[in-house]
Amino acid sequence: MVNSKIISMKLDNRKNIKHVMKHVSEQLNISELPNTHKQNIKVSDEEIKERYELDRTAFGQDTLAQATDRIRAQLEAEKEGRFFQDYLDNLRKNAVITRYDELLDVPEPIEADLRMYYEQNRNLYQERSFEEANNDIVKAVRAKNTALWFQEKQDRTLMTIHGKPFTVGEFIEEFEKLPLNERERYQGFESKKKLLDEMVDRLLLVEDSYDQMLSSETKDQGDHIRQDILKKIFHQEEVDDQIQVSEEEIQSFFEDNSELFVQPPQVQVNYIRIGAGQTDAERKQAEKKVKDAYYKLKPSLFKKAEPFEKIAEEYSEDPETAKKGGVLDGWISEKNEIIGEIANHGFHENVLGLGEHDISLPFLFHNSYYIVQVRERREPILMTLEQASETIKTELTARKHDEMTLQREKTLLDQADLIIFDKTIDSMLDEDA
Repeated sequence: MVNSKIISMKLDNRKNIKHVMKHVSEQLNISELPNTHKQNIKVSDEEIKERYELDRTAFGQDTLAQATDRIRAQLEAEKEGRFFQDYLDNLRKNAVITRYDELLDVPEPIEADLRMYYEQNRNLYQERSFEEANNDIVKAVRAKNTALWFQEKQDRTLMTIHGKPFTVGEFIEEFEKLPLNERERYQGFESKKKLLDEMVDRLLLVEDSYDQMLSSETKDQGDHIRQDILKKIFHQEEVDDQIQVSEEEIQSFFEDNSELFVQPPQVQVNYIRIGAGQTDAERKQAEKKVKDAYYKLKPSLFKKAEPFEKIAEEYSEDPETAKKGGVLDGWISEKNEIIGEIANHGFHENVLGLGEHDISLPFLFHNSYYIVQVRERREPILMTLEQASETIKTELTARKHDEMTLQREKTLLDQADLIIFDKTIDSMLDEDA
């Protein structure tokens, strides 16, 4: 049914493939490669054994057999990352690309234009002087100039890949499809060039995927790759490209669920880490070491607490943080990503409830003992609609995607006029039994 629709929509035309496939993913990874390439990534038993021996502490009490699947997944992920980067570098090296980046360089507004805009739109700035409103004026004039610049140059060729042109208008069309927060990241000339780099990479991948399809060793293999590509295109045109989430839907969802949009508490910490070891003897030794460190950090009637930084340098087995007095850079908080949160839950539950300058009791996490001190704390706060907007849009998009996918499958089944003979199936199952 999908194949019939692909043929009727002429999706196997090479131009259409290139037009649609460049939208498949903003984050390039190995999933964009043809299957013929991914089959080259293998992990041997010897590599698994070597990783296990080199990093025994990471696997706790697990034997080699128990840790094999986890190690294989780690090594495959590492190999995929290296393989994909080498593959992409090779595509860039062998590509014939001409670029006219200067077409993305929108001139900055001059003083005269800013003052003219201010005089023409005084009602927008109420009682503010030109100097007081300058930042808002620059932003407004810059946006106006940018729109005019790209409108005038939309038909100009921005780049060619192997002689095939890609216009300024096509670039802006891609740019406008990015989420608002992404568009804000690519406002300047240098950042737009970076975005163009990413688009070039996607187009190179599309072209190589198609070439791999044409040069497959057997017709069956070629047909399989072809169908994979075309099905992605079909799904994107029939579902992904049809999904629209309005500002009204986002606002309504926020108003109905505002209590869910809370920025969790965040903390900056110092910590001491002591490996728990592999044997009972090593575990007891680690327990004694962490208790000694904790004893020195806590004041009593007869002694003052020693500085956390001093004890971290003396006791911590994490070389990167120990030399900085246990300082861990960045903020720690609960995440929205479920898998990541599960992985770190044991750490968070011992840390996020602490106040500023509090020190945790020693706790065991991922086969190491930790003592944590909070340097700074941010309390949870309710998010504004603007802060929650992208999260809500992602959620509503996912819901609509599932709904439209199911509806499209139902439509295809209805169009196929499919008839299932239950009795025939039952009799075949009975014979097999």
